[in-house]
Amino acid sequence: MYELDSLFLQNKTEYISWKFSLLENENHYSTPLFTINEGLKSFFSDFGPLRFFSLNEFKDFGGLPALKKHYAKRGEKYQIDNEIHDDTKHYLFLQSVKENDFELFQELIKEFDGKTFIANYYNQAHWFTRFSTFYLSNESSADAIEILELGLSKFPQASIIHNEMGNYFKTKGQVKEAKEWYNKAIRIAEMNHEKELFDYKINLDSLR
Repeated sequence: MYELDSLFLQNKTEYISWKFSLLENENHYSTPLFTINEGLKSFFSDFGPLRFFSLNEFKDFGGLPALKKHYAKRGEKYQIDNEIHDDTKHYLFLQSVKENDFELFQELIKEFDGKTFIANYYNQAHWFTRFSTFYLSNESSADAIEILELGLSKFPQASIIHNEMGNYFKTKGQVKEAKEWYNKAIRIAEMNHEKELFDYKINLDSLR
């Protein structure tokens, strides 16, 4: 095995990918369980959706041009759709919010038809409030209310979205509308015995 490893090192080729490991505690019967599994993981390493854990990592990767190229190559290799995976889009939106990079977030929204993506991809109400809050914190109130309305159409009984509508109108100085939304959130939370009820009542009291 050491000789074979040396031969591979001396005669490198783009068509052969290998990794040499000495499995000291395994035997002839158990090594296939490890080696075949590791080989399959290596061969299909580009199949799963990409995730970047920082925007710097995404930029070092090459940004959107490199991302499109990666998925085009992946699609050709596996004879599947060459579109950027929805999970990768989600991770990029999420990381943009985490790092408060509104410029990149807007670019991604434009590139991925982001509002349609948000409406279709997310199956939990809190995502709509999170993106709406992000828009609002970056002084984009029209987009903020649009995201909340998308959330309400999908989750009409989500107290968290009703409460966020109250927050939205509070920031706009529209006290009457804010009260109406807070009261709706409170009624839903009471009916469903939600732990957020106390917070909603505090929000309503803040208007008095």
